[in-house]
Amino acid sequence: MSPEAAAGVGTLADLPLLPRDDDGPVFAEPWQAQAFAVVVELTDRGLLTREEWAERLGAALAEAEARGETDTGERYYDHWLTTTASISCTAITTTIIPIVDSAPDPFERGDALP
Repeated sequence: MSPEAAAGVGTLADLPLLPRDDDGPVFAEPWQAQAFAVVVELTDRGLLTREEWAERLGAALAEAEARGETDTGERYYDHWLTTTASISCTAITTTIIPIVDSAPDPFERGDALP
């Protein structure tokens, strides 16, 4: 299955406004490349699988389409960024917050501030 199909977008031909050159898609703006790099880093570090990413991005694209936002590629990286932010928020609430919540309270013993 192609990455496009896994993400629910069909083929690159289905995204006529996605910037491209002779070799394929390119980034229209630096933030798009940065958003892409964040996801690559997360997958390289094993914090996110490509399948998880494709599923989450595909869901975001499907939600946008259900709202009537047929994506022709023009807003593709907006959805990419929204999905990345959603994954980050989920990671914070399911990983970091429980760790912080389970840490001992430094004021529990009634110690005065230095």
